Amino acid sequence: MRQAPPVSVVCRGRGGRVVQSLLSAMAAASITTWVLQRAGLFDAAALAIAATLVAALAGLLTWRLSRSEPATLCWDGQQWTLEANPITPTVMLDVAGALLLRASRPQGRPRWLVASRGDAGAAWHALRVAAYARPRAAA
Repeated sequence: MRQAPPVSVVCRGRGGRVVQSLLSAMAAASITTWVLQRAGLFDAAALAIAATLVAALAGLLTWRLSRSEPATLCWDGQQWTLEANPITPTVMLDVAGALLLRASRPQGRPRWLVASRGDAGAAWHALRVAAYARPRAAA
Protein backbone atom coordinates (compact mmCIF):
# COMPACT_ATOMS: atom_id res chain seq x y z
CA MET A 1 0.00 0.00 0.00
CA ARG A 2 1.26 3.49 -0.82
CA GLN A 3 1.84 6.13 1.84
CA ALA A 4 -0.19 9.36 1.76
CA PRO A 5 1.80 12.25 0.24
CA PRO A 6 3.17 15.05 2.44
CA VAL A 7 0.86 18.05 2.62
CA SER A 8 0.67 21.39 4.43
CA VAL A 9 -2.45 23.56 4.67
CA VAL A 10 -3.24 26.79 6.50
CA CYS A 11 -6.69 26.35 8.09
CA ARG A 12 -8.37 29.74 8.34
CA GLY A 13 -11.74 28.45 9.54
CA ARG A 14 -13.90 31.03 7.77
CA GLY A 15 -16.48 28.46 6.66
CA GLY A 16 -16.63 27.05 10.17
CA ARG A 17 -17.43 30.47 11.60
CA VAL A 18 -20.30 30.92 9.14
CA VAL A 19 -21.79 27.51 9.97
CA GLN A 20 -21.35 28.06 13.71
CA SER A 21 -23.07 31.45 13.53
CA LEU A 22 -25.97 30.11 11.45
CA LEU A 23 -26.51 27.18 13.82
CA SER A 24 -26.53 29.52 16.82
CA ALA A 25 -29.00 31.83 15.10
CA MET A 26 -31.35 28.98 14.19
CA ALA A 27 -31.19 27.52 17.70
CA ALA A 28 -31.92 30.91 19.27
CA ALA A 29 -34.87 31.50 16.92
CA SER A 30 -36.30 28.05 17.66
CA ILE A 31 -36.02 28.45 21.42
CA THR A 32 -37.45 31.97 21.32
CA THR A 33 -40.41 30.84 19.22
CA TRP A 34 -41.10 27.89 21.49
CA VAL A 35 -40.90 29.94 24.70
CA LEU A 36 -43.13 32.71 23.37
CA GLN A 37 -45.70 30.25 21.98
CA ARG A 38 -45.81 28.38 25.29
CA ALA A 39 -46.33 31.67 27.11
CA GLY A 40 -49.10 32.63 24.65
CA LEU A 41 -47.81 36.20 24.52
CA PHE A 42 -47.54 37.00 20.80
CA ASP A 43 -49.41 36.68 17.56
CA ALA A 44 -47.64 35.27 14.47
CA ALA A 45 -46.18 38.57 13.22
CA ALA A 46 -44.80 39.61 16.61
CA LEU A 47 -43.47 36.09 17.14
CA ALA A 48 -41.60 36.20 13.81
CA ILE A 49 -40.12 39.63 14.60
CA ALA A 50 -38.97 38.57 18.07
CA ALA A 51 -37.44 35.32 16.76
CA THR A 52 -35.66 37.20 13.94
CA LEU A 53 -34.19 39.78 16.32
CA VAL A 54 -32.97 37.13 18.77
CA ALA A 55 -31.54 35.04 15.91
CA ALA A 56 -29.67 38.04 14.50
CA LEU A 57 -28.24 38.89 17.92
CA ALA A 58 -27.18 35.28 18.57
CA GLY A 59 -25.59 34.94 15.12
CA LEU A 60 -23.70 38.21 15.46
CA LEU A 61 -22.52 37.36 18.97
CA THR A 62 -21.31 33.92 17.87
CA TRP A 63 -19.52 35.45 14.87
CA ARG A 64 -17.69 37.94 17.10
CA LEU A 65 -16.73 35.35 19.75
CA SER A 66 -15.63 32.56 17.40
CA ARG A 67 -12.58 34.27 15.93
CA SER A 68 -9.66 31.92 15.65
CA GLU A 69 -6.16 32.42 14.37
CA PRO A 70 -5.10 30.59 11.20
CA ALA A 71 -3.27 27.35 11.98
CA THR A 72 -0.84 25.39 9.81
CA LEU A 73 -1.69 21.71 9.57
CA CYS A 74 1.09 19.49 8.20
CA TRP A 75 1.51 15.84 7.28
CA ASP A 76 5.15 14.96 6.56
CA GLY A 77 4.51 11.37 5.58
CA GLN A 78 5.12 10.09 9.11
CA GLN A 79 3.40 12.41 11.57
CA TRP A 80 0.74 15.11 11.73
CA THR A 81 1.61 18.46 13.29
CA LEU A 82 -0.37 21.57 14.07
CA GLU A 83 1.83 24.63 14.49
CA ALA A 84 4.83 22.27 14.95
CA ASN A 85 3.11 20.31 17.76
CA PRO A 86 2.26 16.61 17.18
CA ILE A 87 -1.43 15.81 16.86
CA THR A 88 -3.73 12.99 15.80
CA PRO A 89 -6.46 14.33 13.48
CA THR A 90 -9.83 12.64 13.15
CA VAL A 91 -12.24 13.52 10.34
CA MET A 92 -15.52 14.32 12.03
CA LEU A 93 -17.39 15.73 9.02
CA ASP A 94 -16.61 15.73 5.31
CA VAL A 95 -18.92 18.01 3.38
CA ALA A 96 -18.24 18.84 -0.27
CA GLY A 97 -15.47 21.42 0.06
CA ALA A 98 -14.73 21.28 3.78
CA LEU A 99 -13.36 18.93 6.40
CA LEU A 100 -14.13 19.31 10.10
CA LEU A 101 -11.17 17.85 11.96
CA ARG A 102 -10.66 17.12 15.64
CA ALA A 103 -6.94 17.49 16.37
CA SER A 104 -6.16 15.48 19.50
CA ARG A 105 -3.01 16.47 21.34
CA PRO A 106 -0.90 14.32 23.69
CA GLN A 107 -1.75 16.77 26.50
CA GLY A 108 -4.65 19.14 26.73
CA ARG A 109 -7.96 19.50 25.01
CA PRO A 110 -8.45 18.75 21.33
CA ARG A 111 -8.61 21.62 18.87
CA TRP A 112 -11.27 21.78 16.19
CA LEU A 113 -10.24 22.82 12.68
CA VAL A 114 -12.09 23.51 9.47
CA ALA A 115 -9.98 22.86 6.38
CA SER A 116 -11.62 24.09 3.20
CA ARG A 117 -10.94 23.57 -0.46
CA GLY A 118 -10.29 27.31 -0.72
CA ASP A 119 -7.67 27.15 2.05
CA ALA A 120 -5.95 24.08 0.60
CA GLY A 121 -6.02 24.99 -3.08
CA ALA A 122 -4.09 22.43 -5.15
CA ALA A 123 -3.30 20.43 -1.98
CA TRP A 124 -7.00 19.62 -1.33
CA HIS A 125 -6.89 16.08 -2.72
CA ALA A 126 -3.61 15.30 -0.93
CA LEU A 127 -5.07 16.61 2.35
CA ARG A 128 -8.15 14.40 2.06
CA VAL A 129 -6.04 11.36 1.18
CA ALA A 130 -3.74 11.98 4.16
CA ALA A 131 -6.64 12.67 6.53
CA TYR A 132 -8.25 9.31 5.76
CA ALA A 133 -5.04 7.28 5.50
CA ARG A 134 -4.13 4.96 8.33
CA PRO A 135 -0.67 5.50 9.78
CA ARG A 136 1.88 2.95 8.67
CA ALA A 137 2.71 0.44 11.42
CA ALA A 138 6.23 0.76 12.85
CA ALA A 139 8.52 -2.03 11.69
